[in-house]
Amino acid sequence: MASTSGLLEWGSPSGSLRVVVEDDGRVGYAYLLKGGSICADVWLWNSIETPLEPQWLRPPGGGPYLNSANFAAPHSLGAVLPDRGLEVQWSMHVEKDIPVAQLLVDGALHARLWEGAKPGECRLAQKAGPLAHPLTDRLSTAQG
Repeated sequence: MASTSGLLEWGSPSGSLRVVVEDDGRVGYAYLLKGGSICADVWLWNSIETPLEPQWLRPPGGGPYLNSANFAAPHSLGAVLPDRGLEVQWSMHVEKDIPVAQLLVDGALHARLWEGAKPGECRLAQKAGPLAHPLTDRLSTAQG
């Protein structure tokens, strides 16, 4: 894991993928990168009060967006970086045979990304939206 202010980064065991977690003090996101390009992303948390209305409906250029109350669980993690224990565990998607990055916060599964997941899954997403889908057990994974 590499770290800079507001950024954490983990490489996959094969070295072909990287997970970058970014928190700008307002909102946290995770990005899965392959060859330097984002191939998956997911909203992780709102670090400030959750807005009632979706921010992505505003004129372009306002991102990264906080998730709105219609899509996000009512509680927030608050400030996460660098105070919380974050780690990435890698496994394989059994059906698709592709790597899956599982982000843990304080030891609990918080989000999941795999190539093409735009958006990925997050424990704080209460319903599917443009920033995150709810975390499910539908991905069969095996430890890689």
